[in-house]
Amino acid sequence: MHYQPLSIVLTLFIITLVHTVEPHHWMPFALVGKGQRWSMAKTLTITAVSGLGKSLVSVALGFGVAFLGLQVTRYVEGGEVLTSGLLLLLGLGFIIFAKDHKHGNTSTNPVLSAKAAALSLFTMAILSPCVELLPIFLVASTFTWPVLLLMALALTLANILGMVFLTALAYKGIKVLNLEWLEDYERQIIGSLLILTGLALIIYHHS
Repeated sequence: MHYQPLSIVLTLFIITLVHTVEPHHWMPFALVGKGQRWSMAKTLTITAVSGLGKSLVSVALGFGVAFLGLQVTRYVEGGEVLTSGLLLLLGLGFIIFAKDHKHGNTSTNPVLSAKAAALSLFTMAILSPCVELLPIFLVASTFTWPVLLLMALALTLANILGMVFLTALAYKGIKVLNLEWLEDYERQIIGSLLILTGLALIIYHHS
């Protein structure tokens, strides 16, 4: 079974970038970096390391979803249709149940040591894996390991690049950047991409 792996990898990359726009992915790092009087280089290094940790946890969960999906498709005839249907349902779920998705403001305690502050940021990152991306790994249940590793790389790169880039902008105090509208519609965007992916798989399977 071939699901146009490169298209899935690209979809995962785009969704990950969209996901990193949420302020809780980058604002805490900029705020703590400023509050701790860290240099931009140190702030971005901690952001990148935290992003890597977050990505590894997300990838581990994604591989688990892919493995479970493989067990299902092994025993269910027409696994392609099942996978596509699940993507469509998940996409519709994101759109239908999308509500205000707001995160509380992060305050910085200047009393924290640099190590404690960095550890807090890292812990925050790994405890909030990108669960919105897991449905994409369901599609990968029949992919080969090289493709799965490519998906892991795409997720990791997009996550780190997005977090570091936005943290850098926030650290420099660029207030012109206004991505709140994208945050408000993040789940609708992700849902739409999931639906498009599901439809693409159905079309490809019947072509």
